[in-house]
Amino acid sequence: MQRLLLVGVVLALIFGFSDSSVLYTSNIVTQDWQWSKDHNKIELITGLDQQQWLEEIESLPPSILESLPEIDFQREIPLLVTLGKQPTGGYSINIDQVVKDSSGLVITISRRSPGADDFVSMALTYPYDFVTIARKGIKETVTVIDREGNILP
Repeated sequence: MQRLLLVGVVLALIFGFSDSSVLYTSNIVTQDWQWSKDHNKIELITGLDQQQWLEEIESLPPSILESLPEIDFQREIPLLVTLGKQPTGGYSINIDQVVKDSSGLVITISRRSPGADDFVSMALTYPYDFVTIARKGIKETVTVIDREGNILP
C-alpha cells in the first residue's frame, strides 16, 4: 500500500498538478510546414452555441459545408478553422491540439503556404480543418495560437 502511494506521489510530481488537460491531438505531422504569407488571418467557428454555429457556417463554401458531419450539440462542441479563400492550391491548416485550462480552450494550429518553387493547382481553394471535442466543462473563452505560441486574431 505504501509503495502504491509512493508511486502516485512520484507520478504527480513528474506530471505536475495541472488544471489543464489535452482534449484533442492531431495525428498529422506539421513540424515541417512553413507559413510565408504576410497575414495571420484565420477564421475560427466554434459550436459553443448551436444557433451561432449554424449562422456562422452559412457563409462557408459548399465544399466545406457538404463535408461536415452530423453534430450532437448536447455532447460535442465542433471547432472549425479556415484560411478563407486562397488563390491557389498548396495551402493547409491543421488543428494540432486542443487544451482545456482554467481560462477556457486553447487551440494550437499549424498553417502551410506553398513555396516559391512549388507546383500547385491554379484554382481557388478554401483550406480548413474540423474536429469535435466533448462538451463537458467547457467555458466560453477560446484562444487560438500558432506553433510558436503567437496568439492569432
